[in-house]
Amino acid sequence: MQFAINYSPEAAELYTEGAITFDMFKCPDWPDLIAQAQQLAPTYVHFPLHAGLTADDLNARADDIAHWLNTTDTYFVNTHLHLPDESGVSPADAETALRAHLHTLVARWGRERVIAENIPHKPHESPLRRAVVEPATIRRVVEDADCGFLLDLSHAWITAQTLGIPPRDYISQLPVERLRELHITGIMWLDTETYERLLKNTNVHVDWTGEQWVDHMAMTDNEWDLLAWALDNIRQGRWGTPRTITFEYGGVGSLFRLFSKRDVIAAQVPRFMQMIHGTPTLQHEPHP
Repeated sequence: MQFAINYSPEAAELYTEGAITFDMFKCPDWPDLIAQAQQLAPTYVHFPLHAGLTADDLNARADDIAHWLNTTDTYFVNTHLHLPDESGVSPADAETALRAHLHTLVARWGRERVIAENIPHKPHESPLRRAVVEPATIRRVVEDADCGFLLDLSHAWITAQTLGIPPRDYISQLPVERLRELHITGIMWLDTETYERLLKNTNVHVDWTGEQWVDHMAMTDNEWDLLAWALDNIRQGRWGTPRTITFEYGGVGSLFRLFSKRDVIAAQVPRFMQMIHGTPTLQHEPHP
């Protein structure tokens, strides 16, 4: 298993200084950002694919996907088990649409290279959103495509809260034996007052939908316990062994800059290294 972290200026600075170590950066499919990350460390790309894309959309992205598979340390073609409301798919037809999408990807890239990620579901979201987070549906479509599973633990925790299911029970119903990649971040209850304070004096504009749990935050005891439980399941052979475990904290862009703190990365990355590799010690010299 390799440990990755979102590329951010803070993570890059700390790595360059020799203050932290990790195995890989994770980047969106942004050429300039990938080039920066690759100058420092191995880098893999997380693609913005989802089941609402048409065949034409996927064809248009195919050359870029192939390029990143060939020029970075990207192994998987990831996709999100997400159907936007504007896709026009009814909740009753959601499973059929998810199956068709995964089969399209598998036909092009092969079942060993395709991984499907669970998305979060929050209160007051649409019936279509509710339909695609059912654990039985996720299991069926992943098994039907015979592909891998990308488990986002934070997404699963938030969804379980919405559905009124204990998070570990919800996660255990997912196709965890097909686990190929695992994501985790801290989770925070973001109320309106806190949200408005965070956005004060910034140029960030996000449609606010009320108080809710949000991810991409610093880890708390709850998430550390969740990660320890996941690692125990992996090491005991109850789940598949992921190629990469990624801390999706920090990043670039106006919104991610609000939650990309140097002190958080400096404190929490060594704990990940200890839990995943058994050592928090540095494995590289400061970068020139």
